[in-house]
Amino acid sequence: MPIVECKCTNCGAVLKVDSTHDAAICEFCKTPFIVQKAINNFNTVNNISDSVVNIYGGNSQEKTNLIKRMLMFVEEGKREQAIEYSERVLDLDPECAEAYLCKLLIDYNLRNINDLEKLSEPFYQNENYIKIIKYSDELGEKVKQANLKVQKEKIYNDALILIEKTGTPSFEIERKKEAIKLFESIIDWKDSRAKIDKCNAEIERLKIAEEQAEAERKRSAEEARIAAQKAKARKKRITLIVCPSAVALIVFLIILITAIIPQNNLKKAMAQLDAGNYDEAYFMLDKLGESDTINDSKYDRAVSYAEKEKYDAAIALLKQIPEYKDADSKLEECYIKKYGEKIWEIIKPFQSAKVGDHILFGRYEQDNNTSNGKEDIKWRVLAKEEGRILVISEYALDCQQYNTEYTSVTWETCSLRKWLNETFFKSAFSAEEQKMIPETKVTADANPSYSTDPGNDTTDKVFLLSITEAEKYFISDDDRMCVPTKYAIENGAWTSSSSWTTSSYKKDGEATCWWWLRSPGCNSYYAANVFIFGDIFHSGYYVHGSGGRVRPALWIEI
Repeated sequence: MPIVECKCTNCGAVLKVDSTHDAAICEFCKTPFIVQKAINNFNTVNNISDSVVNIYGGNSQEKTNLIKRMLMFVEEGKREQAIEYSERVLDLDPECAEAYLCKLLIDYNLRNINDLEKLSEPFYQNENYIKIIKYSDELGEKVKQANLKVQKEKIYNDALILIEKTGTPSFEIERKKEAIKLFESIIDWKDSRAKIDKCNAEIERLKIAEEQAEAERKRSAEEARIAAQKAKARKKRITLIVCPSAVALIVFLIILITAIIPQNNLKKAMAQLDAGNYDEAYFMLDKLGESDTINDSKYDRAVSYAEKEKYDAAIALLKQIPEYKDADSKLEECYIKKYGEKIWEIIKPFQSAKVGDHILFGRYEQDNNTSNGKEDIKWRVLAKEEGRILVISEYALDCQQYNTEYTSVTWETCSLRKWLNETFFKSAFSAEEQKMIPETKVTADANPSYSTDPGNDTTDKVFLLSITEAEKYFISDDDRMCVPTKYAIENGAWTSSSSWTTSSYKKDGEATCWWWLRSPGCNSYYAANVFIFGDIFHSGYYVHGSGGRVRPALWIEI
């Protein structure tokens, strides 16, 4: 029985087989293979010139044995040994795709290449995946196909979630239309065609239900109108026979309700005002329709606060009565006294900003041409509260690692947090602008999909959004898609036009990028991020991974 060496066409393990057999099964990845192809694969791989072997500082047999041991460790779930042997293989051959496959499987706690298809999220951005594609056409194609299946499965499951969402007929119709778009993007995956047909049928049913509900609403409204008319007629008949004493009683009740009780309540409200219980007093006065009394009180209190140089309290009150007396000019005086005229000129246009608007604030290098100076930073308003707005940069401004070392970190301890609050903060904002950015409590939001410890709450001026906030403040994946600046690209940012992506994603005609979130990933060595197509990757990416872009977020006092 002629026993020869061969190389598995699936996982690359070196095996010994009977060359007289047509097929066999790999003892490592359990995948069937054609014997002659595996033998040819082994001969091709091992046909290396002495000069190349010498460059790698070893020989092909040594590399083969190391790969075999490495894959055995992966199969057995021995993570540390597998990592050690993969590095030894890469010392011999830095372009060994099998070693990068080993590292890819370890990243996701898998033991077999076929298990990649079981992942819940695509792994486009994993650097080991990228290197497998780069260094091996055959193995690269296998991981590409696995990744494509994962992506299709995720789209399929997202569509199923949309189908199950309940609400009004119009709400359900819109969700099913969104699901149809997703199914159409994976038309040949599973029963997507059947799901599209079912959704269309459900939409038609819901439209009929909506029409019936509208008809029922109109019928009920008409019945209520007729009933009201009849009640009015009955009331009129009763009124005609009311005795004089009843009329007198009604008059007394009217006086009681419209004069005596309100007067007593007004006295109580003014007593609360005199006692300094302003919230209670304003509540009572508002019910009495005493808006002028409320405005008078707020104006007088604001003037008093301003005279005592308590400008924050004065500003808060004056903002509530912008059109009362000269409140607008008093407000401007308070801002100027608190911040100075320069800052007031910056703040003034932000007063009317609404959620979704864009503002210019600060300057940072963006066009990668330092000779013309920094460019204005464009921010998107995510939220507006009394006295402040939450903003995020419209573009990815820089390319930074979440942490400079591959180690267990949280947002509290990562190097990116320090970079944002020191290097970026000092570089992007003038002394006047820095005064407008308050320290904010940043919550340690947990990852909804993993139990990774998010660390402790922090106090920051500049921060990243969490997974929860990225879902809250953006309405869709398309809305979350982000374009990097030329400066960020020059610093190493990956974009959707890079050669390793399976398709190109663009926003306003420009290639998109992935950007960091502050939430932890699948473990404390990973951080969550938003990928090129706007999808949130809960599993995340290596904290020391390169190519990650930064979209700073901050509150601005206005």
